Amino acid sequence: MTAAAAIVSLPDASTSIADAADMYVALRLPPIPLYGITSAGECECGSAKCHAEPKKRGKHPIGEGWQKRATLDPDDVRDRFRSHHGNIGVYLGLTGLVLIDADGELGLETARTWQLPPTL
Repeated sequence: MTAAAAIVSLPDASTSIADAADMYVALRLPPIPLYGITSAGECECGSAKCHAEPKKRGKHPIGEGWQKRATLDPDDVRDRFRSHHGNIGVYLGLTGLVLIDADGELGLETARTWQLPPTL
């Protein structure tokens, strides 16, 4: 079966963080806990840097050395995300994958010029 033929189930807005972490592990994508956003719209980390740069809020890993804690062990991931209420990310360093993040219309327009193959 080719990658394009595989059926992939990805988390959506209704998926709990713990279930999303399990889904990423099943796809061999190591999930990492990220800070969340408070009800006031601030990053839970409380950093002045996040306050000054709103696009960073809730988008960075919790704690130092998070790359070393990234794992695909289902039991470790369940323990880590069972009570996590922030966001979730994926550490691509263990996957061999590359992510191209093309934000906004200009980013999408630029990415279209690269003539990349279709992806999931």
